[in-house]
Amino acid sequence: MTDEPLILPDRSCGSCTLCCKILSIEELQKPQNEWCTHCAVGTGCKVYDNRPRECSSFFCGYLTWPIAGKHWFPASSKIVIVSELEGQRIAIHVDPSRPGAWRDAPFYSEIKEWAVHAAPDMIQVVVCIRNRAIVILPDEDVDLGPIGPDERIISGEVVEGGRTRLRAMKVKADDPMIAGMVGHLGHRATRFDGPVPQPPIFLLLDDSGPADRRSEGRCDRSARYCRQHQIGRQILRRAPRARSRARRV
Repeated sequence: MTDEPLILPDRSCGSCTLCCKILSIEELQKPQNEWCTHCAVGTGCKVYDNRPRECSSFFCGYLTWPIAGKHWFPASSKIVIVSELEGQRIAIHVDPSRPGAWRDAPFYSEIKEWAVHAAPDMIQVVVCIRNRAIVILPDEDVDLGPIGPDERIISGEVVEGGRTRLRAMKVKADDPMIAGMVGHLGHRATRFDGPVPQPPIFLLLDDSGPADRRSEGRCDRSARYCRQHQIGRQILRRAPRARSRARRV
């Protein structure tokens, strides 16, 4: 069985080159939200046959995710859907030239629906605009503001008034809340070291390395080539497939 993602039969990059702007390219030392020097905007890569592996192996959610309809075509929506953290995060990367695009219809309502379906499996849904992170929960949107290189995003369940709710926050990498967690990426941390009365149950959903580019709100594409087809796998089991397929572009 191959880990290579399956591009939907009616999807292609076509005239879209937005990932060449929004996402960083580590091998080329290209920062996020700057056009790659090898990109012919609206056409494609000028060094296509010799492009970095993180480019050749990257497939956005529009290409691989059936419930992202044709309106998610990045060139027009100004949004790139990316699977991050081994499928534990659905990142909605928004072109800073149109930072409010994710709030337009029908994008916002669909993002909220994904958050509802993602919640039982503790999958984060995060809107990323430059280094600003907005965690989308079923009942609220948590604007965490800029995420610095020394900060981490954690999310999970907390009991309030006898009712379990999801919460999200950013903390420093050396915060005792992280240091006291027992568990690993992708598993719920159910015990805290130290005398913490009635602790909330939080799941660390960010890489622990302080130099991790993704923890800064920037997004490199390395090590994600075999994960994009898993984006929202649990969500796909719950959410209905899109009624209409995207036109070929």
